[in-house]
Amino acid sequence: LGLPSRTVGGALDLIAKGGNSVERDEKQLKKIMDEQFKEVKKIMKNNPNDSAEQVTKVNAKFADKIEKMRADQAQRREKAKEKGFGQAQKVAGGIAFPLRAYGQVSLGAKRILEAFDTFCSRYLVATTVLYTVIKSVHFWILKDFP
Repeated sequence: LGLPSRTVGGALDLIAKGGNSVERDEKQLKKIMDEQFKEVKKIMKNNPNDSAEQVTKVNAKFADKIEKMRADQAQRREKAKEKGFGQAQKVAGGIAFPLRAYGQVSLGAKRILEAFDTFCSRYLVATTVLYTVIKSVHFWILKDFP
């Protein structure tokens, strides 16, 4: 039950966080920031002494792009709440945590029990072999020994 619990809990957690929209938003922001960096780098290479004003203009342009992107993200979140999907996300988040917690606890318990089982079985075999050797030596070689 641990693996299905972790899997379902992970899927519900993904739904609770809004699917892949967070990753998509982060990729979009990274793309804008990379574009800004390239433009600033080009300005700094071409005019290292006279670049402050041009860099300020580029920064302002990209600040507007980022603000527009943030506004679009907020608008999408509001639409999702209006559709009732926001309520489903809350429920999914509430279910996801206990499922994932149970899955992680069962994984830990499984590892501990497997380690204990391996330990016991190795030493049980070693003890059995040692006992058999001692008894064999006792009955075959030391016949008079009580």
